[in-house]
Amino acid sequence: MFAAITAARRGVSVQVLEATKKPMRKILQSGGGRCNVLHRPLSNPRELSEHYPRGNRELIGPFTSQFTQHQTFQWFENEGVSLKVEGDGRCFPVTDNSETVASALRVAAQEAGVSISVGTRVTKIQPHNSSNNFQWKVYVKNKRNAKDGVLVADACMLATGSTPAGFELAHKLDLNICKLMPSLFSFRLQPGHLLEGLQGVTFANAELSLLENPVQGQEGRTTKSKPTLLNKQRGALLITHRGISGPAALRLSSFAAAHLFDCRYKGQLRLNCLPGMSIENIRQELLAFRNKSNKSLVSGGASSAYPFRESIPRRVWQNITKKVINGQCDLRWNDLKKEHVAQLCQLLVNIVLPFIGKDTNKEEFVTAGGVDLKEISLKTCESKRYKNLYFGGEILNVDGVTGGFNFQACWTTGYMVGAAVSSHLNDGAE
Repeated sequence: MFAAITAARRGVSVQVLEATKKPMRKILQSGGGRCNVLHRPLSNPRELSEHYPRGNRELIGPFTSQFTQHQTFQWFENEGVSLKVEGDGRCFPVTDNSETVASALRVAAQEAGVSISVGTRVTKIQPHNSSNNFQWKVYVKNKRNAKDGVLVADACMLATGSTPAGFELAHKLDLNICKLMPSLFSFRLQPGHLLEGLQGVTFANAELSLLENPVQGQEGRTTKSKPTLLNKQRGALLITHRGISGPAALRLSSFAAAHLFDCRYKGQLRLNCLPGMSIENIRQELLAFRNKSNKSLVSGGASSAYPFRESIPRRVWQNITKKVINGQCDLRWNDLKKEHVAQLCQLLVNIVLPFIGKDTNKEEFVTAGGVDLKEISLKTCESKRYKNLYFGGEILNVDGVTGGFNFQACWTTGYMVGAAVSSHLNDGAE
């Protein structure tokens, strides 16, 4: 839609072929129905590119000189979509309604003269060499018409929407498709984990790491004495009824998507409740608290003070301490032994959480993988192999973490395609 609007405003006749009855379904569903249009404009494109597990280096140029975050923000404001920036940097329409964004795009497309054909599925595209130019034959099937139709286009752009159709069309053209896999999902934990029963509890800032599975030797013996960290992410976490979610978990699922896919979403996570603190600093604070509050309950009770209460939710602290003191709920700090303090230190930074699967995150739905970026020109998103064939958005091997970054990649690549197509066709007309 964004590419169509960009090209149509520059005088190109554009037709959008939409397989479903209602276009922009992802926009309507995103952000819990609020649509996280973009992330607040960052100071430089390199900082922005760090939020893309795939495509981070390649996007620096487009984010710098093609269509920036500032331009995105201004574009929607100019279309009547007033945006607000929330504390975590996410930008939403002030209406908190994704229909505001979808409606603005529909109106912009209509006013620019874009034709939108809904219920029209593209079944195949193939090059069509005419006497005047290199064109494309687009084979379509309309739900209202049992017969197949064929359109001839001077240029063609592929995008995925919510289906794998775009990937399938690209594959039929023998383009290199990087392995497709889920990204941005929460983790389903094995029953019996330390956080079980704490659904709804949140960490404002914790560190979640993916542990490499110990390598099994002969007779099932492990050949690694200590698992290594494959990836770690810091941020807010949410304990769910089946596992763990929140920004840190979603980021981890995104940056470690390939490994998680290969291990079939089974392994171990490590939760550090006090990121940035050393074991020695934690030990010193625990000892200082013990000396100050020696008659208080170690578990913290219902309302009494406990260490690190600004970082660790009370119910999590209670679960941790119960494990260390073997459920002695009446144990007081002056009875706490040195070995208990040592165990607390270790557990506060190293809670092992076995996971046995992934859960769909209701607000995000992203596919990692897609058309290899080596297949396209990074200045225009045009295929290097096929003239006048373009790609944009999620069909490319580009994906970002939660927070509006995936939409930004769509706005930028969509603008690039629209601008490139209009420039090429207008030059040809001249």
